[in-house]
Amino acid sequence: MRMSLLLNTKILNNVIKFYVFLTFIFSFSIVVSQDIYNLENSRKYASHLYQNKEYNFAVIELQRVIFLDSTDIDSKIKLIKSFRHLQNYEAALQYCKKWYPEIVLKDEYIKNEIFKEYYFLLILNSSFAEAQMILDSARFINLEDKNNLQICLLIYEKKYAESQKFASQNKDSLNENLYLIAMSKPKRKIPFLAASLSTLVPGSGKIYAQRGRDGLFSLFLVSINSWSSYRAYQKKGIENLYTLFFGGMAVTFYAANIYGSYKQAINYNQKHVTEKEKQVYIFLYDNI
Repeated sequence: MRMSLLLNTKILNNVIKFYVFLTFIFSFSIVVSQDIYNLENSRKYASHLYQNKEYNFAVIELQRVIFLDSTDIDSKIKLIKSFRHLQNYEAALQYCKKWYPEIVLKDEYIKNEIFKEYYFLLILNSSFAEAQMILDSARFINLEDKNNLQICLLIYEKKYAESQKFASQNKDSLNENLYLIAMSKPKRKIPFLAASLSTLVPGSGKIYAQRGRDGLFSLFLVSINSWSSYRAYQKKGIENLYTLFFGGMAVTFYAANIYGSYKQAINYNQKHVTEKEKQVYIFLYDNI
């Protein structure tokens, strides 16, 4: 009887010890978990993700940090920039508009930084009138920065004549690279001339629009079908199936060659316009 009682007491003690151990482990895990997800650690982790350009994950963590601390200006700026890096310009602009009045009241460096970010986002969202309005009203921006931003806006608006005039008038207070971008004349091809050339010699309009292979291929298709139609006509007359088929193909390729030359000239112009905008984008990206 006594042995049984001692055995039961020993078992009960072991159960109590095991329960205490489990309680300790559970409590410790809660403390550790709370430590991992506290504000300071979340802020460090969000900064780590941002610095390593893991913007998809940074956005999630930064939103959590801002939820925990709505006064965290640095995290708000990083969230806006993260959306821009992800090319989600609409979301970036939405947050920027929401927080701009609050952030712009901070120190001079942050004020300049958030202003340029806001201005850049307006341009990327094609809100050119609004971008011009905030630039005109920004009294805290120095002359060189203001002129640089003005040139960027004019180029994005495709006002090349105005941008060249502005650059020549303000050369001494402009970034050198931006001055060269503004003064460079975009290479242009005349679509009507491209179409006219291909009307005279199939494919020549595409060669004029810097599409040499396409031009030679068009010349080959029109020539081979025209020659095949002519040979069929010589042998079996105009009502022969081969004459009609190859003649129809020749006319089709000839018309397509004229239209294609016109489009290629337009595409060429668009490509060079986009290249100029890309150079401006790189300047803004590197200076914000």
